[in-house]
Amino acid sequence: MSTCYQLPTINSDWCNVPIKGEYYHQDELRKAAYSSNSDGSHEYRFKVTLVCEPDNPHSRSGKAISVRNGNDVLGYLPSEIAKDYFPEFARVCASGAVAETAARLWVARDLFSPDPKMELSVALLEPGLNVPLNNPPADGWALIPYGKPFQVTKESDHLDVLQDYIPESGKGPLFVTLHKENLGVKNIRVGIEVRLDGQRIGELTKASGEKMLPAIEHLNAQGLDAVCYATIQGSAVAAEVTLHLLRSNEMDDEALHPDPAPLPRLVEFEPDPNDYAVPNAYRGQDEKTPNTPEHEPVVGSSQITPFAPTENVAVMPTEGAAPWEMLLQPDDSERATPFQRGYVRGKIGSNFPNNRAPRIDYATVNQCSNILEYFGESSAPLYTDGRNSNALWWTLMIAIFIIVGLLANIPVIGQIAVVMWLGFIAHHFITRRGLKPPF
Repeated sequence: MSTCYQLPTINSDWCNVPIKGEYYHQDELRKAAYSSNSDGSHEYRFKVTLVCEPDNPHSRSGKAISVRNGNDVLGYLPSEIAKDYFPEFARVCASGAVAETAARLWVARDLFSPDPKMELSVALLEPGLNVPLNNPPADGWALIPYGKPFQVTKESDHLDVLQDYIPESGKGPLFVTLHKENLGVKNIRVGIEVRLDGQRIGELTKASGEKMLPAIEHLNAQGLDAVCYATIQGSAVAAEVTLHLLRSNEMDDEALHPDPAPLPRLVEFEPDPNDYAVPNAYRGQDEKTPNTPEHEPVVGSSQITPFAPTENVAVMPTEGAAPWEMLLQPDDSERATPFQRGYVRGKIGSNFPNNRAPRIDYATVNQCSNILEYFGESSAPLYTDGRNSNALWWTLMIAIFIIVGLLANIPVIGQIAVVMWLGFIAHHFITRRGLKPPF
């Protein structure tokens, strides 16, 4: 069983990162929405986990991150941002846990309509700010929820401590503890001292301390140290620390009577994410294994079933089993020429019943390359022998139409040939209208 590592979120309604691939996981999204017990008919909110898939065969960067409800894949972080989020989530996965955050599903029509428009988004802070670089205390602590910033003062007196925590990027998240102490030398006052892994790094101003003191005293009375999120930003000569937490008057009963030690400890932070031992987690489309239960865990549970590695699953390259949602993910490359699409279908046809590969009328060049590589074929021929030339294709089409026009002048046989040709063209475009994404 993998433990969930709850990520900080700005508020319960804030889901800012759109997810790709919802169209191909409608049944899984329906299940997540139905289990969420949301009040609205078009908006559903539930918890999701973010799972790194270093073994995903369709990720060119090797940094795919799937969004899941239990074992169900709901979609993927867009590849252009997944690579930026991968280092911190890789650390979580390498620790035997999975990152958990809030999700919002918006449905244009009825949830159970045949083809609803679904948009899934998740709550994430900026890349590199979701998983603190250090660990919280081992036990006996409570986490104050993420909130508005508080500036720490007198950090300059503790630069020797802070320098060891400034990441290469110059900015990173931390866990700090807040302590009620007598502060000052001449004018002593009761205030809040900020500590990082047990070492003093500054204090709150008198006004800020007064806003937090009631909550800290309340948590201390329960035998718990107050832990909160912080951000460090600095260089070799200076550093600033900003806290992110709810004020005492903003905390609800759950925050004031929290579960102790709510987050697991992670493996030590590594500057190079390739040093994390991230387990394989790619599942593939419609994959069923002995480790995959027919009844999935309830949304938002703190424990989830471990993910079945692909080494134990035989990939069956058929139209139903091939991961088309990954192979045909939208990209910015040009639409493939008919020559290129025909070449792809010809090379992979032997993997399908009656040697007929599915039509890929709208595939791009990169998508054609993905398909060939998935079926163990080289993509180099896509760019040779004129296959990438639209001009050559239209020249051939014009020549064929001229020949058909000449055949029309031949009685009976020529006219039959023309009718057959026109019938073929009409059939092609009529059946194209019936194609569903991603084909």
